[in-house]
Amino acid sequence: MLSTKSNSLTLVALNMLVALLTGFGALQEFIVGGIRYRQLQPFLISLAGIIVSTLFIISAIALLRQWSTVRRLIILTGTLSILLHVYGVLPPHRNMGFLF
Repeated sequence: MLSTKSNSLTLVALNMLVALLTGFGALQEFIVGGIRYRQLQPFLISLAGIIVSTLFIISAIALLRQWSTVRRLIILTGTLSILLHVYGVLPPHRNMGFLF
């Protein structure tokens, strides 16, 4: 059986990986769609993606430092990530790919 410290490090690594992947896509869309082509929808959705990515990093730090509010922070981050991705695949813009 894995120890609690090992489980915590696994969750930190997973948070960092999700933060990097979400942030990469959001930053790319922010620069290209939002700033270069001056489109409002990609700008706003990528800005929300950058915020969610930052929350993933903060929750990874909170896990490492064992903050007392880490549970609420992880739940908030996960919920915002789900809402971001569901909104991003809805028509008519579909900024994140297809739902099905």
